[in-house]
Amino acid sequence: MSNLVEWIRANWLLVAFLVGLSLAFLFLRTTPTAGIETLSSLDAVLGTGQPVVLEFYSNF
Repeated sequence: MSNLVEWIRANWLLVAFLVGLSLAFLFLRTTPTAGIETLSSLDAVLGTGQPVVLEFYSNF
């Protein structure tokens, strides 16, 4: 166990970078919005007056 603690102390900057990178991934990832299966439900969400970010994906 003391070898692990020594390694973390010697490589604290690397450990901090990896933890920061992991946290950034968790907080900045996108997830699909539930309840938008049809074009009319999309129009309803877009018409609420709230800012909306649309992400498009294509296999081509």
